[in-house]
Amino acid sequence: MRTWLAFLILLAACNKSANGPGSIILPKNNSIVGTWELAQEVGGFVGILNYPAGNGTTIEFTSAGSFKQASVGSSTVLTGSYQVTILGSPNKKNLLVRKYDGSPDPIQDSVSVSNNQLSISTPPACCDIPYLTVYRRKF
Repeated sequence: MRTWLAFLILLAACNKSANGPGSIILPKNNSIVGTWELAQEVGGFVGILNYPAGNGTTIEFTSAGSFKQASVGSSTVLTGSYQVTILGSPNKKNLLVRKYDGSPDPIQDSVSVSNNQLSISTPPACCDIPYLTVYRRKF
């Protein structure tokens, strides 16, 4: 009995994140923390839309678990909190959960980082809504 109790305590201690909510489970060099600029949207009626560098539409993720999203031509800046976790076997996809300030429902998307590109994949919902959004890292 004591062995099982010690095992459960050890297991619980190992599962705790030192970084709290918003902690990144992706390898550090593939972290989403930083500022990203919109590069491409895929899906909808148009198909593929490419955006030039310097377009001003950005999303910024902090290491504290918050994000800020700004679009060029709009004075509105969307803010909220986020967390990245890994879904279980066999696919082991990274799940990005964003909770926008003032919105009751979180948004769940697949996320990946490769070669300074952040890809956020949303299950197709309808007609003219992009299902893949690609950002380039701003340095």
